[in-house]
Amino acid sequence: SVMAPVKAKAVKAALAEAPGRSLRLSALRKEVSQRSGRKNDEEFKAEVAVILRRLQSKGKATVDGKLVHLADEVLQEETRPAKRARQAEEGSAIAPDPPAPPAAPAAVDRVQAEA
Repeated sequence: SVMAPVKAKAVKAALAEAPGRSLRLSALRKEVSQRSGRKNDEEFKAEVAVILRRLQSKGKATVDGKLVHLADEVLQEETRPAKRARQAEEGSAIAPDPPAPPAAPAAVDRVQAEA
């Protein structure tokens, strides 16, 4: 799914304003829902996960280590049955049980190799 730029900006802004203090998923969700009007938990978690993976792949997941933890938290909560149900609803052609997101490990390895 393609994310609306407004939501991406809202999450990035919330992350940018949070360095040095604990960044909880609930606080981030509240911040973004205020900025973008998004209330749906599942969609929100998926969007945050995508943004955090992108930040990680660019080596920007170092806002005092909180982003990496938050990304893990979001990805763990996004369970496979939920993904499968969502894909079925959308009539997606994706295999019913895809492997873990391929971009994340490769991107992290690439960042570590460059460091």
